[in-house]
Amino acid sequence: MDLIIADSDRFYTAALADRLRRWDKADHVTQCSKTEELHQLIAERKGDKSPACFLFNPVEFNALLHLPHKSVWPDCWLAVPILPGQTTVDLGEKAYHGMVYHRFDTVGSLINQLASIDTHHAKTVSGSMSVSEKKAGEPKTEDQRTAGSLLSAESPTADAKLWLHISLSNPNQKSASRQRLEKLVAVGRQVIYLPLMPTYLMDTIHERTQGPTLSDLLLRLLGDAIKVDDLGCYWQTGTSSFLCFRPPERSDDLLTCDLSILRRLILLLREKAVADPTGQMLFFIDCRCLPLTAAATVGVLCDVCELEMPQGQNFMARAAQTEGSRLLAKLPASCQVIRCLCNDSGKKSIKREGGSGPLVRIS
Repeated sequence: MDLIIADSDRFYTAALADRLRRWDKADHVTQCSKTEELHQLIAERKGDKSPACFLFNPVEFNALLHLPHKSVWPDCWLAVPILPGQTTVDLGEKAYHGMVYHRFDTVGSLINQLASIDTHHAKTVSGSMSVSEKKAGEPKTEDQRTAGSLLSAESPTADAKLWLHISLSNPNQKSASRQRLEKLVAVGRQVIYLPLMPTYLMDTIHERTQGPTLSDLLLRLLGDAIKVDDLGCYWQTGTSSFLCFRPPERSDDLLTCDLSILRRLILLLREKAVADPTGQMLFFIDCRCLPLTAAATVGVLCDVCELEMPQGQNFMARAAQTEGSRLLAKLPASCQVIRCLCNDSGKKSIKREGGSGPLVRIS
């Protein structure tokens, strides 16, 4: 098995490579410290059918989070993220489909997992059906069909770079944003999650890892001293194969942010997504309890605006529908609008503006 280590810390990769070379099944160990080096290496190896494992820093080399789900990715290649910290859990063979390696784990535990993967691939090559072939024959679930209809090649949302979800529904009800986030990941998009809300509403984020936060990013934008390549240091890994910005240190930082700074941030995200060589990067912006003027500032720069509103005739529902209509009126024609309606029982349905047919239930 060939091993490729992708991490900007040259001292760490050199030490890890030295240990892995002692493993008798490691045919060749390569180190990458830059994204350009990794893309060149992948391009050179595309015709090679020998087993390979990419050990990568998911923040710096985030393309490897979604490439394994693409048809161009050989079945004999694996991508294993190197996460910060240390784990005491011995995953063993159970880790094959969701294997990770923590930065300060023993190299021996990594080798044990790689050995089980190597054995698994040997069995696969001997005649077992690949996972992708099995899935191809399985009927799609309703969620998969809904996601596919919104993100198919014919859909206006297929090439979206910035997807904004605005919730005007009852804050006591679960927002549909998490469902949308999971659907975007399921169809193979490389999603980076940006929560524009108070920290006490960030239920999608389970913890804040060590590193620069959104508060630090806003300060740098205030001084206009940030480049698009610097964005990755503000990301952390999420719980479901997506990246997310580290939450701010103070709950009001995003709510009280100057509109010019917010606009500069969104433009920087678009520049980052457009520069992505795979074309799969998408920033999912989850907006809750943000002033509507700020939401409109973000919305006019996005490719998709999904508006979640309550159904009904009570004052709350009518107010949300009125304010939602005012917000949508400010959006340019290039922005694809998706309405997500929620009734009193919490059931949600969606409708794409300009489309035909009945509402499609997603919950």
